[in-house]
Amino acid sequence: MANEDSRIIQAQFSEMNNEQIADKIAADLAEARGRLRLLAEHLPTPSILSRSQKPRKLHTLRYASEKPQAWRVEEFGRAACDMLQRGDLVVGISNVRHAVESCAAVW
Repeated sequence: MANEDSRIIQAQFSEMNNEQIADKIAADLAEARGRLRLLAEHLPTPSILSRSQKPRKLHTLRYASEKPQAWRVEEFGRAACDMLQRGDLVVGISNVRHAVESCAAVW
């Protein structure tokens, strides 16, 4: 399956010139930034979490595991967009991986 996906992606990009590839990457980064803004708007802030009516122990356990991971998804995603846009591919790809791992931890 992965090899087939790689061939499909290579076929799509082989038909494009460098300008078209740059435009596609710019459009994908713009879409990713929009989704990250939407995510950031819906994440709870620490002040909201501290006023929770849940029992303190449950609240602390939940906050300690889930909420910071959700913020990490946004932060790593934002950093990945910045690095990829700047052309720093290794750091950008690493940040994408960390965002996906943080998302999996929340899931």
